[in-house]
Amino acid sequence: MVFHVARGYDKVTNNNDWSMHKDLTLKPRFGFLHWGWQLKFMSAKNVNEVSDTMLHVCGGAGYKTELGLERLLRDAKAGWVMGPSNEVTRGWIGQTSLLGMDALDYWVQHSHKRVLNAEIKKLNIEDKKALSERLLREIALQESGGTGAEPNQDINFDDPFSARSPKHVGALKGVDGKTHLPGLKTDAFVPLKLIERTNEVDNIVRLKFALPNAEMHSGCMPGQYVQARIDVNGKSNDRYLSPLSVPSDYGVMEFGMRLETHGLFSKAIQAMKIGDTMECRGPCGGFEYEPGKLDQLILIATGVSATPAIQLFRTVAKNKSDKTRVSFFYHAKTPEHLLCREELASYAEDDERLTTTFCVSEADDKWSGLEGLIDADSLKPCLPVANGKKVKFIICSGTNVCITILDVLYGLQYKSEDIYIYGPFGVELLRSVFGRKAKLSADHC
Repeated sequence: MVFHVARGYDKVTNNNDWSMHKDLTLKPRFGFLHWGWQLKFMSAKNVNEVSDTMLHVCGGAGYKTELGLERLLRDAKAGWVMGPSNEVTRGWIGQTSLLGMDALDYWVQHSHKRVLNAEIKKLNIEDKKALSERLLREIALQESGGTGAEPNQDINFDDPFSARSPKHVGALKGVDGKTHLPGLKTDAFVPLKLIERTNEVDNIVRLKFALPNAEMHSGCMPGQYVQARIDVNGKSNDRYLSPLSVPSDYGVMEFGMRLETHGLFSKAIQAMKIGDTMECRGPCGGFEYEPGKLDQLILIATGVSATPAIQLFRTVAKNKSDKTRVSFFYHAKTPEHLLCREELASYAEDDERLTTTFCVSEADDKWSGLEGLIDADSLKPCLPVANGKKVKFIICSGTNVCITILDVLYGLQYKSEDIYIYGPFGVELLRSVFGRKAKLSADHC
């Protein structure tokens, strides 16, 4: 089957001649789309079966980290776990052959009115009212016109909320009267020397690096992230990292990260010793916080993704002249997974501007914070009521948790332009809850 489909592709494209596509309306492969779709599922099934066989042949040794099968098996299962059965696939092939690919609504663009009407009938009056209010809000957004994005927003994949180049902080005069130069550059990598390493739980580490000069600041604004690079076997491996340290911590930058089992960057970090170097460039994007520009800053974060939120909390805590009130909701698997928990709690105890709420999935009887999943019940009591003040929500978490948080904020009548989400998919997540025309937040106060 694979051979025949591939030969069909070659025939209709003149052996994959891309010059045909000068005509942008030409779609020579369209007639084979449903067969290519079936091949995708067949390939995922084969990978799943082969990885299972490899693991069985190796026996218990197959689970050893050094052998590398654990990650292969995990990736194989992830690719196949949502794959349909052969019977379902055959049904889809028949349906698409008769009615075309649009019959499956593969890109989620068409509604199924019969199913929709059946689901609406199940709602009680209060649920229907809530749904009506939500639909009317989305209709108002769509009728207002526009995309919800400012010019140049939603263009940069890694930083979709940004509409301009990241702001680089130059020379600063500190309270000590000295002029402090920036340690990082936006257009070149700067080597940083590892001076301190703290191993946390579950392969989570905190690393402190020295800037080129002990009097230098990072060159970043609070909330911005940098690009880190390490050479492995002559090849560069990059990762974007958000600092834990505040930009005014002269001479140092601190990072927190989870080290994957087999990632090349993670392996290189794991092998680093005191005195080794990692190159950094930045700032490269992220939220740009300025003191005194907001009435309230609400940080919602989970696990090791919380590094930009921790930096922002530290920044306000250390600047007593900043009148911004900050609320930090921090969720993790266990209390031990909450980075800098004791430090954050101590700031909140001594400063009426700051509040912290810690929530974990698993804890013993000694735990005094919240316990359970991050959801509407745990979030709502910690959020202020929408009152017209200048507020910014900063969300640092994975996809599913982001959707939960956004649903809560939508229900509390907060505006989409007041919500900034770290990560390349933040804009899409926001639009999935607030609507395709939702207005996007700026990347600054």
